[in-house]
Amino acid sequence: MSRFSLLNAMIDGRVTVAPPLDVLEDGCELWKSTLVGHFMGQKLPYPIVNSIAKRIWGFLRSIRSFIFG
Repeated sequence: MSRFSLLNAMIDGRVTVAPPLDVLEDGCELWKSTLVGHFMGQKLPYPIVNSIAKRIWGFLRSIRSFIFG
């Protein structure tokens, strides 16, 4: 990725960043077949979540799963 300048502005007291369109398109292509889950509250058993994901989506394609945190 080449260097680029980001446009930013304050909206409702928050800094908002607007990267160039080609950066967004590249990101969409990279992540188009990715599912990211964030579970709030009590930690769920990873093997069970992994098993359910494979049962639901495994017939579509191979599934690789990772755990962070």
